[in-house]
Amino acid sequence: MPVPAQIALLLALTAEIFDRVPLDQMDDAVRALRDATADIPAGVCGRLETAAKLSAEDREAIVAVARKAIARFQPAPEPEKKS
Repeated sequence: MPVPAQIALLLALTAEIFDRVPLDQMDDAVRALRDATADIPAGVCGRLETAAKLSAEDREAIVAVARKAIARFQPAPEPEKKS
């Protein structure tokens, strides 16, 4: 797995993005995230290979890509119950 995909996966896991993905859809969700790493800005990808530490902005950019990629695998929020 390429470095950007590895880092995106680790950041998605620590941001708990996969927590609500049903287990039977997990492989597809990981594949979608791996495919979405192409959407990580080029500057961020360059720093993944060279920087000793990612900036908060770099992490946020990667997590945003991950959230977008995984969104279709998460169940819709339940509607609020009226009292």
